[in-house]
Amino acid sequence: MEQRVQSGSIFPKSVGPPALNLVDVLPNHPTKTYGRRQLGDIEYLVIHHTGVDMTGTPVEIAEGVARYHIDTYNWPGCGYHAIIAKGGEIMLTNYFTTVSYNVAGRNKECLGICLEGNFTTHSPTGSQLMALDALLTYLQQELPWTEITFHKEIALPEYPTSCPGNLFPYESF
Repeated sequence: MEQRVQSGSIFPKSVGPPALNLVDVLPNHPTKTYGRRQLGDIEYLVIHHTGVDMTGTPVEIAEGVARYHIDTYNWPGCGYHAIIAKGGEIMLTNYFTTVSYNVAGRNKECLGICLEGNFTTHSPTGSQLMALDALLTYLQQELPWTEITFHKEIALPEYPTSCPGNLFPYESF
């Protein structure tokens, strides 16, 4: 799979932070597909954590998240639009026009960015935070009407969560 990975942005006329574009190579459900939206439908850039520490290369981590979402939740594919590994590698996992599942009841308006790790037990790495800052800066240039928020802050009351954990440096974002 590694040789089919493309680097660069999935926005057509823009250059974003260095990223692996895994959108077309990650596992997907055999029959289900996510819906589509216009970029103007996105209101929130939502920060998540995987809730577990993972092992493997950044590509293997993204594959693992996608496989988990498909096998455990029966979703169409990876629920996030981007995943940031502990080393700071950014992996694009869905087109931004894809309505993936990352905030129950609010998916059409949310673009999900997930950092690998469990931030209830430890903080994100410096490399992750630098990559997140670069990605958020880029996204807010491309989607200037959006607001940065956290899963726990935007979750509907019937779906409470502590994501991205109490050790995430909220004040930095």
